[in-house]
Amino acid sequence: MNFELILKLPENKLPCICILFEKEYDAQKLNYMFVNNYSDRFYKVTFDIAVDGSLSILFVHSDISGLRYRYENVKYDTEKLKRFIASTIHSEMFNFCHIFNHNDKHHVVKTIIDNRLWVLKLAKMDVNYHSGI
Repeated sequence: MNFELILKLPENKLPCICILFEKEYDAQKLNYMFVNNYSDRFYKVTFDIAVDGSLSILFVHSDISGLRYRYENVKYDTEKLKRFIASTIHSEMFNFCHIFNHNDKHHVVKTIIDNRLWVLKLAKMDVNYHSGI
């Protein structure tokens, strides 16, 4: 699967970290159980930026070991990520969602089972820059 990082700062809402999928079906089914079974809990996300600039995003449930997923080789805009990090430095909460593009507009998908919006709450965001040493 191909992923793209989309960062949003909606007015009067939580900052949003979104994963854009090429296919709606893939976005609906990937980790749908996080939303269906554990949407009342908090998660954390870590951006791992390698020395070559490649990005992977580790998404982890803060209370349940083993409930995690790593989005590998995520396409992203370096400058947009830097601006997002700088502008949300004091944010205590974020939304994390799966989205797809339809008619040139981003839409949050609904889970393949239970038809729930694929949105979770993040209580922590970290950024790791790897030196390659």
